[in-house]
Amino acid sequence: MIIIKYLFLFLLHNVGNLTSIPSIIKYYKSKQRTVDYSTISQYLLYMQEAFLIHEAQRMSTKTKELLAGEKKYYVNDLGFRNYLYPSLIKDIGSMLENVVYTHLKISEYKINIMIGQNFEIDFIAERIKDNLPKHVVSMDDIILHNVNGILHKQVWDFIYELTE
Repeated sequence: MIIIKYLFLFLLHNVGNLTSIPSIIKYYKSKQRTVDYSTISQYLLYMQEAFLIHEAQRMSTKTKELLAGEKKYYVNDLGFRNYLYPSLIKDIGSMLENVVYTHLKISEYKINIMIGQNFEIDFIAERIKDNLPKHVVSMDDIILHNVNGILHKQVWDFIYELTE
């Protein structure tokens, strides 16, 4: 099997998970394949340029700078994942995370992730030079209205409002 096919399958299986090039190389070794860092890096770039995948970079909790290393990858079309890995259709969490990411991307947000010692923020979505409201999007049944200027939205309402 060719390198790029294994890479795409790996990314489909790990949608929304923290991933690094060394972890991808480790995956290849488990398949008795050898591949170098620059090849994987280049193939990831090719897949992004072809709009097969999108990358969310990790942001520092202290400095808010982008960090090298682990990133999250999302697929442009979940149909690939559902077809090639039908057992993962029940993984609602990663599918929903991918859907929200895709909608944010379509709405022209700059998207990063943040992971601390005891927490994870799936998306830090920013529009440059705007005064738009800030939202927390979740599946929670409890809706908090405008707490400190941050609006709480259920994911269903958020996606619906983006499509209007």
